[in-house]
Amino acid sequence: MMPRVVLQIKPYTRSMSVETIVAILATMSEIRSVHMVPDSSALPFSTESASESGTLATSCSSGATPSLRRIIVRGDKSLDPDIFLISLRNLNVAEINVIEQTLTAWTRKEVVLRVPDMMCPGNCGSSVLNAVRIVDKVEAVKLRFEHRQVVIRGDMNVDELSAAVLDVGFDSEVAAETPLPRRFRFRVDDLSDVGLNGVKLEEALRAVEGVENLVLLTDRVEVLVVAMLLDPTPLVKAAGRVGFKMLELSEEAWGIPVEVVPSSLVPSTREKTNIKEYQQNHKCNMRICPQIGCPRYMTTVAHTAALAVGWAVPGCGMYSGGECTCGDNCKCDGCPEHNPAS
Repeated sequence: MMPRVVLQIKPYTRSMSVETIVAILATMSEIRSVHMVPDSSALPFSTESASESGTLATSCSSGATPSLRRIIVRGDKSLDPDIFLISLRNLNVAEINVIEQTLTAWTRKEVVLRVPDMMCPGNCGSSVLNAVRIVDKVEAVKLRFEHRQVVIRGDMNVDELSAAVLDVGFDSEVAAETPLPRRFRFRVDDLSDVGLNGVKLEEALRAVEGVENLVLLTDRVEVLVVAMLLDPTPLVKAAGRVGFKMLELSEEAWGIPVEVVPSSLVPSTREKTNIKEYQQNHKCNMRICPQIGCPRYMTTVAHTAALAVGWAVPGCGMYSGGECTCGDNCKCDGCPEHNPAS
């Protein structure tokens, strides 16, 4: 379950807009998304609450009353409005009232199981991976043997994961459980630029409750959306209301696989040779490639978009001509940052 808080905000002056307050809220920890409800559905402001704070008479007598808006805030399990609103109220820029607090059901998640008794990535690791793969509603599995962990994504039941691991002879414990948003990819033929069209579409999509991030790829007339939504219908309808027709594309076609478990833990000599020959023979300028479906170009675009929305991409960015993305544990031969050849 995820906390959902509805706030009613009335700025004290026009110098502090509701949009600015929304931007401040979006930067706070434990808040996943902030959405401004359209004016037409805003609730009447409480005269009683305004009188208690001593601001109603001032607002009415000024003639120019700042806009009153309703804001929906969604966050992690520990989200507490009494805590995250303290700093905002201390700024004394607006009257802020909590008018609704509920919990929103969300079952899709990423679970990290720690399996301390795994002795090798081959037999032990494969046994654990195969056991959790067959659990109902598991979407993806990844082995992190160096940490003795298995990362599982999907709508599965955590107790069923532990039971599956126990059935193959290993004890396990839940190291982490994190709500996992869905990723949507759309083609938008009318998305010709990031100016007026892009701004209009982005504002419409960000207003959809549950949207956490999005990226406009105007060169590919595509939109990537990260959202706590079960299906793309609310996004398609929101785009349609501002004149855009969006066609959903499969996530797999985007080139960022959710399933990151390799078929072989160590690349074969043939695989290494094929990769090396491909990199040497294929010329790609990373901006536009004459080879239709060029995997290197597609990986580059996918890598760039993935970084923009905070997605994890298997493999290093150097393979696609970018910078190293491995971090301090880099094992890439000749990495100029972590493992230089000279």
